[in-house]
Amino acid sequence: MRRASRFILSKWFRCLSLFACAASAASCVEPLPVGEYGTFRYVGQVRGSTPLNLLPPIADREGNAYVLYGDKNALLEVQLFVGHAEGGWSGGCTITFGNDVGAHGFVGKGEERAWYWSGESLVKSSGRTGGCSPVLEFDPASGARLNFRAVVPWVRETPSQTILLAWIQSLTDPVPFQAVIDLEQGVYTELQEFSPREAENLVVIGTGGDRDAAEGVVVVRYTLDGQVRTEARFINQKGQTVETKALPSMDDVPEYGIKGFFQRSDAGLYAGLDSQGQVLAFDRSGGKRSVVTGMTPVGVHLFQGEHWLVGTENDQPVIARLDDDGGIGKNKVWKASIDAAKELKGTIDVLDDRSLPSSQIEWKNARTAMGPFPFVHAHTLDRYADGTTTWLVAGPSFTASGGEERTAIAHAPVGVSYP
Repeated sequence: MRRASRFILSKWFRCLSLFACAASAASCVEPLPVGEYGTFRYVGQVRGSTPLNLLPPIADREGNAYVLYGDKNALLEVQLFVGHAEGGWSGGCTITFGNDVGAHGFVGKGEERAWYWSGESLVKSSGRTGGCSPVLEFDPASGARLNFRAVVPWVRETPSQTILLAWIQSLTDPVPFQAVIDLEQGVYTELQEFSPREAENLVVIGTGGDRDAAEGVVVVRYTLDGQVRTEARFINQKGQTVETKALPSMDDVPEYGIKGFFQRSDAGLYAGLDSQGQVLAFDRSGGKRSVVTGMTPVGVHLFQGEHWLVGTENDQPVIARLDDDGGIGKNKVWKASIDAAKELKGTIDVLDDRSLPSSQIEWKNARTAMGPFPFVHAHTLDRYADGTTTWLVAGPSFTASGGEERTAIAHAPVGVSYP
């Protein structure tokens, strides 16, 4: 039997508890080689067969893991699993709202907590308890239900407050309002109505942002006086629109038509893959859409401040670097993805710590749970530690009562590199 783990779990948990930082795990254990997995932890079972509607997991600063099941274009349902750093899993969170769109993705994390955006709901989850609750479900002043039309995907924590940026709208508002959301107090501040107020057919195409740069962006399309406009609106951490730039026409892209979120490079360029398979890249000077050739694109990732377009070609994972003006480089076979797929062949050991006492079980013929290959996903990967992310693998599938197929999934850290 081949053992896939290089992590000593108890040492890992003690380290995370001592340093209160997931990234500190790298200093407590031997770094993982590219493509090699750490301890596999049994998460639970989800609907369907591979590839499953799962997002790349994230971890908070205490080392709690968050696994989100759902997809904004496929299933109008979500399920959040929380893997506690000290052991055990919780999986009862299914909060979402909105009949047309499912899970957009994780929008931030902090110390022992994380937030996700699904439909028109913003949801907070606790890494300590595994519980979750909606954020600002109703307007504190009017009592009207608030819909989160756009959420910038970063959370800023300070000793005095924890905030993010969003567009919120009630059913009676003709256009959304831009606001700073105080996640501790459950209130909004710095409220600004979308301008022009006469805008019609307003559609949010995608959002992005960078916490270190204290900047967010919303790409929006609307009609004014019979003319269709597509714009990138740059927002600072105070909730103020500091720049608006016209973008190429995107009439063929539906609402929330960007796969994942726009990623901001160190050069200040935002890039994302749209539903038509084209790359939209822009900054405060303007932008362009580029047709992708030579691969079936899946998403745009950010790694060490650079953009990478990931996808498949000839049944292999491939990757191409984007330059600082959004140009697409030459495809390369993504060796890290191939190595990670090879590590799943044969038998792997999976720690089942969903309830105590924990047990070790074997999975044969494990495979990537999401995407066509490991790491190939519409959403960028979470940085768990230097050269390390986390991934989900699929195990046994079975048919539940009523004929529904369900598949077991496990979570593990894994070494990763971008060429």
